[in-house]
Amino acid sequence: HFFSHPDDPARRIKMTASLTCDGFRTWSHHRLIDEGKVAYSDVVILTDNTIGVLYGSQQAGDLPVSFLPNGIKFARFNFEWLTEVK
Repeated sequence: HFFSHPDDPARRIKMTASLTCDGFRTWSHHRLIDEGKVAYSDVVILTDNTIGVLYGSQQAGDLPVSFLPNGIKFARFNFEWLTEVK
């Protein structure tokens, strides 16, 4: 199971993808998708078995994150990228 979330929820920055392999008890893998300000996100498994994350984003200097995002981004990656050990 996959989860997309800001790694710093207080400031809503650092959109991250996380993976659990044990029924949601632990999140074993995490990879940074975007370092900037982010809003809500959604995850989808695409027909080619890659993972897609659609999320709202804001550029530096824009309205505070409590306002609507000024852009929508889409990140696409595979399972190997998410589980790669760095």
